[in-house]
Amino acid sequence: MKILVAADDSPCSADAVLAVTAERWPPGAVFKVLTVVEGESPQSLPCRCQLTGPAAFPRCETRRQAPFVAARLAASLEGAGLAADFAVREGDPCVVIAREAKEWDADLIVAGARDCSAAERWLLARVAGSAVRNAPCRVQIFRQKPVS
Repeated sequence: MKILVAADDSPCSADAVLAVTAERWPPGAVFKVLTVVEGESPQSLPCRCQLTGPAAFPRCETRRQAPFVAARLAASLEGAGLAADFAVREGDPCVVIAREAKEWDADLIVAGARDCSAAERWLLARVAGSAVRNAPCRVQIFRQKPVS
């Protein structure tokens, strides 16, 4: 089984990776942490909140940080005994995540999600539906733990 973990440096991505380490996976499961360095396209903006809050970084300084973040998250998976690799891509996270899943022949996309404002939720209903429809495999979203 191939599991693509779409992640960035956000708390919701850390929660998603932690949730992945707590799950029982079939023997031989392989993980790839994907971090997307987001372009400056206005179309990618709504996606930022829904999928791994976003699994994308704004361009510029964080472009240099993305490989370190992806490697750190992959190391967290490996530390839990899971076979993991990582990749960094550039573009619209909704497009790049689906494309990477298809090219890698992923069986599952895992992502984190954070709470959004009412306006963001309204926009995201359309974007999330589009992202799920375009995914070539199942998608599992881990919601960020509420702050007490």
